[in-house]
Amino acid sequence: MPIYYKAIEKGNPIKPDEPKKFYASASTAKRTDLKELAQSISDTSTTVSHIDVHAVLLALTDEVKRRIVAGESIHLGDLGYFVTKLSAEGVAKAEDVTASTIKDVRVRFTPGKDLEAELKAAAFKKSV
Repeated sequence: MPIYYKAIEKGNPIKPDEPKKFYASASTAKRTDLKELAQSISDTSTTVSHIDVHAVLLALTDEVKRRIVAGESIHLGDLGYFVTKLSAEGVAKAEDVTASTIKDVRVRFTPGKDLEAELKAAAFKKSV
């Protein structure tokens, strides 16, 4: 299955007078939810029922959320890992860095080596 893309037009925010250019942007072909993943795993990879697989995936979701909020990084083997990233206001001295200087927190996913290799070998198809 290919990764779908579409053309989007963007301007350069640093040089707004320059002409806009078109760039490839990933276009989601389909959204898959936990129930569908559970059914697929049950049908193709295991003898466990889709209900049991779904329960495990829900537990994994809860566990990942709990651990991320507790400041842990989550490594999911060859799939990759999740870490938190902070956006903060810059201050003059290290002792002035406090929780109040933190403006945003995000979760970043970094693919593992196997997923990265799959992405590098991926085929692409333009969305219609």
